[in-house]
Amino acid sequence: MLKDKKVFVSGASGAIGYSIAEILLSNSVASDIFLTGRSEKLLDKTTINLKTQFPAARVFSKSADLSNYDQIINVTNYAKEKLEHVDILVNCAGIFNVKNLILESYEDISEIFHVNLFAPIIFSKEFSKTMIQNQWGKIINIGSSSCYTGYKNTSLYCSTKHGLLGFSKSLHDELKDKNISVSCISPSSTKSRIGDATPFQDKETFLDAKDIAKVVYDILSLSDGACIEELLIKRRITR
Repeated sequence: MLKDKKVFVSGASGAIGYSIAEILLSNSVASDIFLTGRSEKLLDKTTINLKTQFPAARVFSKSADLSNYDQIINVTNYAKEKLEHVDILVNCAGIFNVKNLILESYEDISEIFHVNLFAPIIFSKEFSKTMIQNQWGKIINIGSSSCYTGYKNTSLYCSTKHGLLGFSKSLHDELKDKNISVSCISPSSTKSRIGDATPFQDKETFLDAKDIAKVVYDILSLSDGACIEELLIKRRITR
């Protein structure tokens, strides 16, 4: 049984991140959990809710703007102080913009690549060090159906998600002989703040974040001899 692990979740104040944290705590997968998100207000609310629901767990949090390299490093070091090590890393933070490439500023480009790709790479680099020492670990990267296709006016977002899938596959191959698995879970449009920003689609057909969390829990619950490297979760109806 997967019990009493130390877990780090980025994007924890979003719908998917919150649902993942909740299911891991409710099934006692996490005894200690560290949450980070950009909005201090939303993250504080998330932390209070989870502490109230699961008083036996140790819930830590610190807000961070993952578009800023220094803040990525600071929240990483703070999590190491609180958790000592990380057994399960869930990279869930992401931003989404809809804009023609020629209208994107260099600041826009830097921001989305830092949040969606650079931060997961840095978190994986730093937290996998003790996973290697302990000869056990699981890394879950939340991708997107955009890992597999491209859409006009979302070239930056699609690029980062393609990159995250490639990174996940490569890192899995790099770490699998250390008893560490890396999975990229790629849902299509989901009922969330990012989902709200998706134009010209019927949001009633969007995925429920809790279903994505259930899939993450099931993947984490596999025995050490099994792994799911990548998984695309599609809507039953797309319109």
